Amino acid sequence: MNGISLELLPPLTVVPQIDYEEIVADIVDKAHLENASPADPAFRVALAGAYRELLIRQQANEQAQGLTLAYAVGPQLDHIGVTYYRTPNGLPVERLAGESDDDYKARLQESPEGMSVAGPEGAYRFHARSASALVAGVDVDSPTPCVIVLTVLSREGPAEGQSDYSGPLDGVASPALLATVAAGVDPVRPLGDRVTYQSAEIVYYQIEAVIIVDRDLDPEMVMAEAQARADDYVATAWRLGGLIVRSAVDAALTAPGVEEVILPDDWVDTRCARHQAPRCNGLVLTLGGSV
Repeated sequence: MNGISLELLPPLTVVPQIDYEEIVADIVDKAHLENASPADPAFRVALAGAYRELLIRQQANEQAQGLTLAYAVGPQLDHIGVTYYRTPNGLPVERLAGESDDDYKARLQESPEGMSVAGPEGAYRFHARSASALVAGVDVDSPTPCVIVLTVLSREGPAEGQSDYSGPLDGVASPALLATVAAGVDPVRPLGDRVTYQSAEIVYYQIEAVIIVDRDLDPEMVMAEAQARADDYVATAWRLGGLIVRSAVDAALTAPGVEEVILPDDWVDTRCARHQAPRCNGLVLTLGGSV
């Protein structure tokens, strides 16, 4: 399943979506209300019926989309997982405790690889991710035949409201998590493979940018949107082998109403190796005026 991004699939329309005006025109035509005044109660009923049909069509389309892996969320996704996807021993691929929809979808996509023992790269990833919902990412490298280096990016961190947490942060996998992954992978790996389990190495970076906004727009609203887009970017970029490059930062911060993004002259791209993950430990956006 490598190379397939659900987010890049074209929009799926199962139930045709028709403009409100088209629905109104169709009702008016079938009810012979062509000569009715807009103030006519019958015409008002036609408008209400058209709006209701518009909502029902949208709802029906969303329900139909929920039957696909790309659009399913929550219980819909759970049903797809246990109905259509299987582990090597024939059991359903169930959601792990605390596993998000995005992580569960990614694991379901990789599950066909898991039908093999953990020999192929995809199978190693599937079995490692299936060991714990705390596994945020897995890289599988084989520098020499039968020697496997499995790198784990972790979601471990403080619980909400917990201030005395002293465990690993920002993606570093604890020995306990590595042991959990090993317990999930070792029983299904080829006997000849010698596997080393290691934590991801975290590479820290900062983003400081000056934002120039459109003079005709509210600068606070524009800056809020730029901040939200920046937060999304750094969250998405937090992955094994991630890249933080100037062009991507420019694109992420160019929210509607942003006229220019000014990054420092000494900006240096962060290019992580496959066992590394970039983590932002400083994100400062400054309003630089308007044009």
